[in-house]
Amino acid sequence: MTVLIVAILGGRTKEEWYSWVTDRVKQNYGYQTPATVPQIYAQSRLMAFKARRGSTGRADRMRAEREDAGGSAFGGFARVLGSTGGITFHPAGGISGGGLNVRR
Repeated sequence: MTVLIVAILGGRTKEEWYSWVTDRVKQNYGYQTPATVPQIYAQSRLMAFKARRGSTGRADRMRAEREDAGGSAFGGFARVLGSTGGITFHPAGGISGGGLNVRR
């Protein structure tokens, strides 16, 4: 986060301005800083957000479980690529490897 303070000196030097602001802060001049953050969103909007966040989290967990179990669209293919046998291609015999044998 960045904060930019523009000091209008009003004829003061920079040191006088610092002293003036320090005195005002010590005397609690101006508006008090709230002790708590005010509620800015309606309760219904917060509930809808929490529901969306919950369903997204469930969907993400289910997707991760499917991928861990090899149930994704590329799960079987990824297992073949990751196997120690690799994939081989024989022009007369098709593609084979890791239990996969495709012939045309």
